[in-house]
Amino acid sequence: MKRRRWIAGAAAILLALSGCEISSITSPTDGAIVDAPSTTVTGKLREMPMGGVLTVNGVVTPVNPDRTWSVDLPLGPAGTVHTIEAIYTPPDGGTPDKSYSTVVAGPSIDVGEMSPDGVGMRFTNTGLNSLGPVINDLAAGSFDISSLILAQHPLVYQENAFLTFDITGNAYEAGMGGVNLVANSTTTGMSTQITINDLYIGLDLLIDDGLLIHNTCKLEVSIPQTTINAKFDLQPAAGDESHVDVNLIGTPSVVTSGVNYEFLGGICDGDTFLIGDIVNAVAGRQISSMIGDGFSSQLGDPDGSGPADSPIADAIETSLAQISIAGSVGSAVNAHLKAPFTQITEGATAVDLRADADFYATIGNNPGDCPAVPRHPTLPQTFDVPGAYPTLGDTTPDGDPYGLGLVISSSTFNQLLGAMTECGLLNKDITEIDLGGTTYPVTSTVLSFLVPQFATLPANTPMKIRITPKVAPFLDGEAGPNGEPAQLRLAGLWVEFVQPTQVGDMPWLRLLVGSSLGFDLGYDANAGVLAPTITPGPASTVTAKVIDNAIGANASNLETIFPSLFPNFVSGLSSSFAAFPLPSFMGLNVDVVDMVRQGNYYVLYANLTQQPQTRISNVQVTDTSMLNGVYDSVFNVHEWRHKLKSTSTSKGVKVALRGMIGADACCTVDDARRDAPVGYRVTFDVIPENGDTWKIDLAQSIKGAHTLIDEQGGSAWTSISTLNIRAKVGNGAWQNFNITPSSTGVNTGSGAYVPFTGSSSAVLTGTTAQTITVEVSFDVTAYSNSNLAFPAVAGDEAAIRFGANDSIANGFTAGEYPGVGNRNIGEDGLFGTIALSTI
Repeated sequence: MKRRRWIAGAAAILLALSGCEISSITSPTDGAIVDAPSTTVTGKLREMPMGGVLTVNGVVTPVNPDRTWSVDLPLGPAGTVHTIEAIYTPPDGGTPDKSYSTVVAGPSIDVGEMSPDGVGMRFTNTGLNSLGPVINDLAAGSFDISSLILAQHPLVYQENAFLTFDITGNAYEAGMGGVNLVANSTTTGMSTQITINDLYIGLDLLIDDGLLIHNTCKLEVSIPQTTINAKFDLQPAAGDESHVDVNLIGTPSVVTSGVNYEFLGGICDGDTFLIGDIVNAVAGRQISSMIGDGFSSQLGDPDGSGPADSPIADAIETSLAQISIAGSVGSAVNAHLKAPFTQITEGATAVDLRADADFYATIGNNPGDCPAVPRHPTLPQTFDVPGAYPTLGDTTPDGDPYGLGLVISSSTFNQLLGAMTECGLLNKDITEIDLGGTTYPVTSTVLSFLVPQFATLPANTPMKIRITPKVAPFLDGEAGPNGEPAQLRLAGLWVEFVQPTQVGDMPWLRLLVGSSLGFDLGYDANAGVLAPTITPGPASTVTAKVIDNAIGANASNLETIFPSLFPNFVSGLSSSFAAFPLPSFMGLNVDVVDMVRQGNYYVLYANLTQQPQTRISNVQVTDTSMLNGVYDSVFNVHEWRHKLKSTSTSKGVKVALRGMIGADACCTVDDARRDAPVGYRVTFDVIPENGDTWKIDLAQSIKGAHTLIDEQGGSAWTSISTLNIRAKVGNGAWQNFNITPSSTGVNTGSGAYVPFTGSSSAVLTGTTAQTITVEVSFDVTAYSNSNLAFPAVAGDEAAIRFGANDSIANGFTAGEYPGVGNRNIGEDGLFGTIALSTI
């Protein structure tokens, strides 16, 4: 019975206090920041009898007939925290009605407003070089040399290349083995060297003398190394200023080395009567300069200073798309960040990127949202600390080299603290307390040592100390109270001593607390995070106001002694700030060199290091096909011709094998036949990191056509076997995933055109480092069948095309592109992809 009466009494007190958080102060609201020497406080009296006395911070204030009231109160210097206390005593002298609001004096930034020059980055040339491996992987995808070259019409144009002949060339196929990009900042722009390895181009050439000759031929060019030197200007992207716009300055210079070429048929073939040898010899000497000049002109900026990008600038821009302050920093601290670049400046040793900033939080269940936290504040403003953007040198203030400088202003940091506060940064229920170096559970008995009146509750009653912020903590631009680099102000912090009961949490005591704390950001190398150190200031920097006192404590004594007790609560409060994870840039780790305060900005000096990731390495691609060969006689011709190209990154391998086999028996004395075994082998290592389970997706596809051209009544046939495809992990068993083409052959005495396709796939998985082997093998045959007598006829032309032209000039057309069926040479071939992922 006694326990039931006690619970009923607690419930009555709980109901009496339930309206305490509904303030009669209507303006300024809790957490308002006022940049003025005074503020007008307004309110409306709650449902209490009129005729009593209202005081606001001790100033007697008249109440209007409509129950509204207002009074002007002075404010102190910027950063000063003011607690507004409105106390209305009813005419009968009963229990006063109290309302509170916390106001900060000083400049502010409204929610949704940008903090000017709030964040920035400085990449030294050392840092830019660190980006090289990552940009190379990105460039391998975005710097699509095939698309760039195929889009240029013409790719080469040489007027009066020899005698009166003009040469025009359009590419019909292009590709490369790999690309390497190195960038350095200069005072005149970003100097960039792009090295393309194993470039190959197929060209349709038009030879025209303007008189009698207007003829075509095909040219295949392979260049072991092509170097493109260009200079670019970096600017905020118009319409998407959080990313970088890249514009070419001038015309790129192109250097080719070791150019190899082959003319395929037409007027350029050496067998063409009279003119063939001349064109082949003279045009051949022009190839290197034609390719270089073509690159320079066609990869240049199409409209100078206009809006259109050069193809190469556009590719680099795609590679650099991940350089965004908003994405890297915002995701690291679990808050949204708008950070449009305002200026990008290239210097002799570094490039500086500066941006306005707006950190903000969203509450909900969508990606990037914070879950709703009970009692979290909604903040209209954050505290602004004006200051000049710092100038960063080539070394840290201590003289250490670095690759990346990250800059954030105190104002932007306050925006971040505001966003994190709205996400529940300081909302905390403390159930343990440190007293004299020993941690105790929070109970009525333990609290009675601090506030004797808690002894009136049953011994060892479970309690908790609830922290509820009304204002976001903020840096005020001053040094810490104990000489720390910065001062963090806590204001409008409600500290409640709460007892959980069957009818809800019972607040026995509530204080409104403010404090000045020392603040520093240090680097925890083991955890790889920035860890704040928060140090309590002297008791003189702490203010406490008892605002609800159901326990019956001596309010005056408690307000006097609480500042000296406050350090016992700071340890629990510090853990709320946890740590700020460092952002990664384009997959690179940020390895901190130093973290310093420069004026009202904070600068993190760091180097960029490769982040270990599950990867592919040591890729070897081996051609196991028969060597190319051609037999070209007066009577018969037959040829096997192919090329194998591959590209690889740390995440995958692409292989393209293109070929043509053809035969034509000219006369009745003999048949013409060509057989060729075809295939390749890929070996590579897969190296897992961070305990990853790796997955390798293997895919193969083939596309081509059988082609027979009827000539003099003979016949012909072609065949392609099943593609034997297999893979194994280490020394394990082979896993087969063969392809049977949709048409394996054609045998007829008349013309025929029969396309074929096929595809297959397989998946490999593992958890340890392994060597993977993939093998592909198959056979192709072209046979032209002549007849000695009855009737005496020559054989028909026979060819299988899967992505390569023939090189036969003597009227053989079955093996050429686009040829019969108007096929696209770029789409034909045997294609293999190896893609790495983790599961």
